[in-house]
Amino acid sequence: MIILLSSCSNDEEIAKLQKQLSESEMKYNVLQEQITQSQTDAVVSTLTVFDCSISPDSKLASILLMDSQTGDRTAFLYDLDQKTEQTIANGALCETYWSPDSRYYILDSGTFVSRIGTLYATDSITPIKSFEYDNQLFWLDSDQIVYPKENEAITLDAIVDPQYTTDIVIQNVFTEETEVILRGTDQYLFSVKNIDDGKINCIKKYIGQDVKDKEDENIVYSMPSQDQAISSDPETAVLNSKASTSENKKVSSEHLIKLREGNFDIELFSDYHIEADEGILMLGKPAYGPICLLNRFAIHNSDQLRILNKENDYLTRISIEGVVPTWTLESPGEAGASSIEPSEMYIVKEATVFITPEHNSIAVNHFQVGKAVKVRDAYEDWFYIEANKPIDANRLDKGWVKKSNLGFYEDLKSNIGVEVLIKPEFEPEWAQNFPNGLWGEILSETEDSYFLGLYGTGEIEIEKENVEPFSKAD
Repeated sequence: MIILLSSCSNDEEIAKLQKQLSESEMKYNVLQEQITQSQTDAVVSTLTVFDCSISPDSKLASILLMDSQTGDRTAFLYDLDQKTEQTIANGALCETYWSPDSRYYILDSGTFVSRIGTLYATDSITPIKSFEYDNQLFWLDSDQIVYPKENEAITLDAIVDPQYTTDIVIQNVFTEETEVILRGTDQYLFSVKNIDDGKINCIKKYIGQDVKDKEDENIVYSMPSQDQAISSDPETAVLNSKASTSENKKVSSEHLIKLREGNFDIELFSDYHIEADEGILMLGKPAYGPICLLNRFAIHNSDQLRILNKENDYLTRISIEGVVPTWTLESPGEAGASSIEPSEMYIVKEATVFITPEHNSIAVNHFQVGKAVKVRDAYEDWFYIEANKPIDANRLDKGWVKKSNLGFYEDLKSNIGVEVLIKPEFEPEWAQNFPNGLWGEILSETEDSYFLGLYGTGEIEIEKENVEPFSKAD
């Protein structure tokens, strides 16, 4: 059987195939099943080797044969030592990607940009799983692959064809866990150039109308070694950028970090400078202060905080990833909320709490009659409120409710179920640091006292004069 090895692009692979494979040894089962012996010569003459790839350990060859008349392609796995072959798959196959340990390979298929990769083990012809990516993929190690993926949430104002920006994704091929390591925007996208000794070499391509004259940047992303502690030196990767003012700027691989424990505040500032005269570090602009105050507990129980680079001996730039309600983002032609003086009110009609002040919003909680809240903002016929007494640590205790659901203490028909504030001088010692004070729900009452249910601590009895149903209409 004639194999057109000249179609292979890798000279070393051609030479190895020519040495180890003879015409008589290459008998493809798929052809024997589809044609009769009398047709063999005519059909074989239409076959070309579309792609051939040898495993890293040089024991196996993946060969894709294409019928030049029909365009049909068939993948064969050939054992170079045992001189045996297996038919693996048929379809719009284009390329084979071998895992570094030669135990697995991915058959690439598809048309144009959108691709489908099908994972196989070398000891079985049964596919393990399939996944989608764009353009091409690379094995990072024997468990993980790297590939570009279109982010259809961000449309490009592009000077050429791409409609969406492109992120760079790392995926575990067995657990299917994914992590976006580089995110494109509406001004630029990313592509992978190659993998070199665990380093992911990427290209940041500027593609928006406003940045079309900027040169492409070379980004080198280094994965932390498995035995590298999270608290170790963050300077583990190098960002080489033609446009960067700092050559060979050392950057971490954006791996998970933790914050130092303590009661001191950790504030996030957008920028900084050092006063030349006095040598004083100025963080952000004093007029607007920090962007946010970091929550240690939340950060230690998530993986959303990452190091970007060490600015100097005193400051490290970080990145925080998360979600915010879409309504909160500024939209042209739409007014913001009306700032009001915070006031204390009660839920006087059972209320659904929504994440945004919209009729088609989604609920985040439900508040019963008698719940005490602090009103902090207003928008049309909505109030933004925050519960004074927590309900459930896994639910938001703040959000938007209809104004008609709120009122004052005198609007309530019964004391049962009403939340009251224990006066500070009568608080137990363990409650001294509660930010909103110690609140309890009235479960029952006698002539002189209330039995209060406290969040997470059971019940207490307290004299009525030691609590304050506070909220009354002016």
